[in-house]
Amino acid sequence: MNNAVNDPIWSGTWVAERLGVELVGDEELSGLLGLALRRNPKRAHLLVSNVLGKHVPQSPAVVHGHGVALGRRVRDLLGADGARASVVLGYAETATGLGHSVADGLGDAPYLHSTRRPVDGVAQAGGFEESHSHATSHLLLPKDPELLAGTGP
Repeated sequence: MNNAVNDPIWSGTWVAERLGVELVGDEELSGLLGLALRRNPKRAHLLVSNVLGKHVPQSPAVVHGHGVALGRRVRDLLGADGARASVVLGYAETATGLGHSVADGLGDAPYLHSTRRPVDGVAQAGGFEESHSHATSHLLLPKDPELLAGTGP
């Protein structure tokens, strides 16, 4: 598998050289993300994750490991009670896998991902707009609408 950090196409050096922009930080930062461009009038520039496994090739073990580590950091910040009361929400389409991994790191937290399309027979429990996205509307369709009725994060 390609090592995205060392590949100039995926690391953002191509964008940096042509636009005169750069990421400033240590090796850990460049290991986590890079620069990219896309044809989108709302937002042409991107910071692209090197560990998400969606836009840059990456080992599933690395993707899952970073998500679990993030979930553990959140668990440490929330404490045991806060983590148990939490619901992890992953955004469609890019962060669905990340959300699963974060929920794994939190422990017992339930997981729900947004969707762009309604599902026959499933009531919408909520939604939100992601104005900079190519597809802006997100729906929340939990099997049990009470999932989002708690008081936790």
